[in-house]
Amino acid sequence: MKETENIESNQDESKDSDLKRLKALLLADESEQLAEIQEHLHNPELQAADVGRVLHRAVTINQQHAPDALRDALTPTVESALYSSVRSNPDRLGEALFPVMAPAIRKSIVSIMNSMVQSLNQMLEHSFTLKGLKWRLEALQSGRSFAEIVMLHTLAYRVEQLFLIHKESGLLLQHISFDEAANKDADLVSSMLTAIQDFVRDSFQVGENDAIDKLRIGSMEVFIEAGSKAVIAAVVRGNAPADFPDTLQQSSEAIHKKMAESLNTFDGDAAPFSAVRPELDGCLLSKSATTGSGSNTKAILALSTAAIALIGWLSWGAYQSHRQTVLVEALDAVPGMVVIRSADHDGALQISGLRDPLADAPEPLLHEHQFSDEDVQMLWSPYQSLEPALIIKRANQLLAPTDETELLLDGSELVISGIATQAWLERAIQMIPAMAGITGLRSDQLILTDSPDYLLQLARKRLAPPATVQLNMQGHSLLAKGSAHHEWIVTAASAVKKIPGISAYDDSAVIDLDSDSYLLAEARRILAPPSSVRLKVKHAELFASGRATSKWISNAKQQAHAISGIKGFDTSKLKTLATDPSDRQLLQQAKRTLLPPDSVTLSVERRILSVTGIASSVWVKQAIERAKSIKGLLGYDQQTLVVAETALTALKKKLNRVQLKFRAGSSQLESGEEQMISQLARALKKQRALMQMAQAHIEITGYSGLLTNRAHALALSRAKHVTTLLTAQGVPSAWIRTHGQKERSSEWAVDLDLKWQPLP
Repeated sequence: MKETENIESNQDESKDSDLKRLKALLLADESEQLAEIQEHLHNPELQAADVGRVLHRAVTINQQHAPDALRDALTPTVESALYSSVRSNPDRLGEALFPVMAPAIRKSIVSIMNSMVQSLNQMLEHSFTLKGLKWRLEALQSGRSFAEIVMLHTLAYRVEQLFLIHKESGLLLQHISFDEAANKDADLVSSMLTAIQDFVRDSFQVGENDAIDKLRIGSMEVFIEAGSKAVIAAVVRGNAPADFPDTLQQSSEAIHKKMAESLNTFDGDAAPFSAVRPELDGCLLSKSATTGSGSNTKAILALSTAAIALIGWLSWGAYQSHRQTVLVEALDAVPGMVVIRSADHDGALQISGLRDPLADAPEPLLHEHQFSDEDVQMLWSPYQSLEPALIIKRANQLLAPTDETELLLDGSELVISGIATQAWLERAIQMIPAMAGITGLRSDQLILTDSPDYLLQLARKRLAPPATVQLNMQGHSLLAKGSAHHEWIVTAASAVKKIPGISAYDDSAVIDLDSDSYLLAEARRILAPPSSVRLKVKHAELFASGRATSKWISNAKQQAHAISGIKGFDTSKLKTLATDPSDRQLLQQAKRTLLPPDSVTLSVERRILSVTGIASSVWVKQAIERAKSIKGLLGYDQQTLVVAETALTALKKKLNRVQLKFRAGSSQLESGEEQMISQLARALKKQRALMQMAQAHIEITGYSGLLTNRAHALALSRAKHVTTLLTAQGVPSAWIRTHGQKERSSEWAVDLDLKWQPLP
């Protein structure tokens, strides 16, 4: 184990400690292993290490969501832990509180000493005088201490107690005193004072607002200050100054102002009147009658100052010694550092020992413990540490592994895992005997990049084969078998060329699921065509010819979509054996009979003809009549068919209703008009097919109310500005024609209109 020793004055003891240190260094490996085992058995910090890494984050999150919960949960534990820590190790808390407590202690000592000096000074002045003997006799007769008798005779006056009494009920509202033992009779005194006031007022026929101002009882006086709602009674020992009643009056006014509502609504609860204690404390006055002897005071003050200085010097020295000890222990705990000696030298702390070149620099520790470079002198001798962290650091420095290779230490055996080349592993094996602290090497968890197993693992990662493909290595050749789509086969053949270490790739055993021969075999297996039907696949398109029943044809169409790789199924050359025409036959006949334009789509399902798209009203009427002549057709549906003239007329009316307003004499639109442009653009884009079929265009005419020559130019500029806004919203410019007119003078506006070519 590492030890730290201070240089002793006795040279023999220093030599003995050096021999112990040398022994510890020679047996460092066994000692550290034993210490590590003991640390794991007895140190709970190892189990708490994982909690410590996330504890600060958990506390931060708890403070954000439930700040009071953590405080309430930790308060009993922290209080118990603090109590136990103080009981078991009070020095630790004292060291932590020293910077704060030392100034407070010094102030407290000064205050106590001043009080003690004053009391001692008074006792010394009167101890051996005739007055002092008289006071001692009085102390024996009264049963009081001599110090108390001295204080009573040397005190000019002191306010012993203060009572705040509710005027109407006579109940005590608040009471303070120098002697806390007097509090037990406060309620009784309050009642007696109220009774005396009432007795005097009733017996002597005085006015309602008249009251007793002062009572004298032996050496004490009772000053009474009556307010509108409350009464202050002050018990004074000695002779109070003439302005003391004024002080009571000011306090009474302050209390009445501060507690006006509570006094008006008083119901017997005196708890709210604890708020007036500061006002009452201001009346708790006292004054000494003597100033004391200057010689005794100066002597005692000098003695006190010397005592305080001595305490401060000793405390500061203990604090500095503790800081140095903590620093030495912190340096000795750093892996790769062994502190041999530490002592004061020329006003600085001199530390000497051994340090591994790979150990952490000690300077950050100096700054962390608030030491400067001038405060500490360090003398290190180099050596190779057997700390596990430094052994691994030295191994990484010598072997220079890649980021994919990891070095760990298991006892004295170096464990290598991850990925590396065979050449690097052989070099590591050769260098192991030269590394201190490492006696062997284990590489069973290391994957060599040029081994077949690694190449197969890398190929599976790079090629990502489907579940139907199996990859195997034969030497440095990669073999693939199974079935896959053509796209994967081509991609894999290209990707395998980029894998270093694979010399050849064979995918001849992989069936191409997208080849025509494979698709034809699958179609024959799934569709099971009769002998009268011939199937053919060309470029992933399935073709059927011959004759078959309508049921087989219908089932074949459904099943053909389930064949993976088939892009389409053509049955145009397949004739139905049944007498009823099929939907396909009806569709072909409908196309020949109705002659639909390109904007119309026909479909037949369950022998019902559906017509969708856009067509002229003339074609719509002709289609309805011609569809009646198609035999086998059970119905005709044109609900989704748009009649072009109707749609164009509706769009024209919508455009005619639009009237855009501009600023006077400008081509800029009024506020809010551009929103109307956006709505209009969306409506026009939805009718793209209609506009193209009818070869329609929008005419935009701009107007101006100007009477000058630039009226026409302004009107045209307004029309072009609207055109620009529409095209910016995606409306093709080929749909728009612009004009400018200057005759219109009613409004600054632009009109829109729709025109189209006659429809067939």
